[in-house]
Amino acid sequence: MPKRPVNGPMRFANWNDSRNAFVVVVFNVAEKFGYDGLVLATIMAGAMLIVTGLLRAGTFIKYVP
Repeated sequence: MPKRPVNGPMRFANWNDSRNAFVVVVFNVAEKFGYDGLVLATIMAGAMLIVTGLLRAGTFIKYVP
């Protein structure tokens, strides 16, 4: 199937992307816990990534579902 030409606002809408599942999660967190909860969850996720990197535990991420 040939791709459509990229015109107008649809050029930013890629509905076949894996990031769309993330949008659903972010929306649900923001709806349930508000903006403050979303910011807190983002900071916590970033802190977990930094600690994992500092501990050089990145190879163990393959065991996390």
